[in-house]
Amino acid sequence: MRVAYFDSSAIVKLERLERESLALIDYLDTDEIEASTSIVAGIEVTRALKRVRATPPPAAEPMRGFFLLGLSAAICVAAGNLESPTLRSLDAIHLATALAIDDEVEFITYDERLATAAREHRLRVVQPGRN
Repeated sequence: MRVAYFDSSAIVKLERLERESLALIDYLDTDEIEASTSIVAGIEVTRALKRVRATPPPAAEPMRGFFLLGLSAAICVAAGNLESPTLRSLDAIHLATALAIDDEVEFITYDERLATAAREHRLRVVQPGRN
């Protein structure tokens, strides 16, 4: 089984039809993927969907099927210590969380700044529909 870490930009594509959505759904539907994300993704995705939907889903709904990883003090420290100066705070939390899982984790993001930082930390970035 492969572990895949999804940031909020990827999860939004599962909830709102965008160019890469179908390829991402196909990727996620493989039996070999264990999908995980940070608990902060629930907040980010809910806020993003409130901007684009008249009736957004309940906050927990987009997170169904994901293994939710908690936000610990160690993750916060690791996020703060990341070298990438242009990385936004919540993106740093996503990257630090993924790095805490395993070196072999597949990092799913459509945010190019975050993808670049993940590659700098030797994570395998996967962007179904783009690569």
